[in-house]
Amino acid sequence: LVSYPDSRTDMAVAVSDAQGQRGEAAQLSAQLTSGGTGIGGAELAFWVDGAQVGTATTDPLGIARLSYTIGAGAAIGDHDLFALFAGNVTEKPAVGQGTLTVRSVPTSITLTLSDYDILAGETTTATVVDQNGQDITDLCMLSVESGAGGAWGVAPDTNVYTSERAGTWAVTAIYGSLVSSADLTVD
Repeated sequence: LVSYPDSRTDMAVAVSDAQGQRGEAAQLSAQLTSGGTGIGGAELAFWVDGAQVGTATTDPLGIARLSYTIGAGAAIGDHDLFALFAGNVTEKPAVGQGTLTVRSVPTSITLTLSDYDILAGETTTATVVDQNGQDITDLCMLSVESGAGGAWGVAPDTNVYTSERAGTWAVTAIYGSLVSSADLTVD
């Protein structure tokens, strides 16, 4: 048996971690590259825990996106996520791995502040957890009582509030129909 060197182009797949709740869609994405350059028009197959869940074609930057509905019975926690490029006559196959984190649907939320008593101009950080203690801050709308002034930070610090006016102000977190509040005293 004679073997020949594989002269096809090396490819790489980078899978982005994803998250979502049972019964909802999670956005899966992966990028196909060769020598650091995105490869458009290629098909990637997405797999979760060893089962193929769909395919998507890469855009001009080499990114493939797939909306995947997480099953109602999916186990809470981390799941293996893979994207596979099968290769062709000129390009080698490649596979990348990431993590799909499945969260339970919150039935209650709790808002906490890093500091409940601050001076005007100082900051406090809001954190929201669900009934299982899972941080869902990035999924919540945060607000401070009207009249308090101040401002919420910009990404990635959207949960950091800089105070402005003295007083005791209600800070509120909303997730769907769930609401949690805490009092912030500004001196």
